[in-house]
Amino acid sequence: MLILAAACSGGATSPTTTATSATTTTVKMVNGYSVEPGADLRGANFEGVDLKNAQLNGANLSGANFKYAEIQGINLAGANLTGTSFHWADLTGANLLEVIIKDTDFTGANLFNAQLSDGALDNAIIKETGLPDGTFQK
Repeated sequence: MLILAAACSGGATSPTTTATSATTTTVKMVNGYSVEPGADLRGANFEGVDLKNAQLNGANLSGANFKYAEIQGINLAGANLTGTSFHWADLTGANLLEVIIKDTDFTGANLFNAQLSDGALDNAIIKETGLPDGTFQK
């Protein structure tokens, strides 16, 4: 495996291209974290970052911080969001199908046009939250 670009730190984002003999994939590095489907990002700090349209489906985001993040169109389908903070984050058009939402803070978050169904919802904080029709579907 050949790494063609180095990771950035200190809040910077940079794509990292990984080449193998058969495929090429692009992995976005944010604050030293690899942002990709199925990633283990427990406790990751993404406060205020721009992760529009990021693919984090199936990721473990337990305890992660997305306060004030620009995450419109993010794919979080099947992700574990236990204890995650989306305080004042913009999740417009986000895919939240089949996610685990337990002790998750959506205070002030924008969830307009987000897909919110078939997940586990337990003890979520949703005050001052903009929801598509004011409900979570099961």
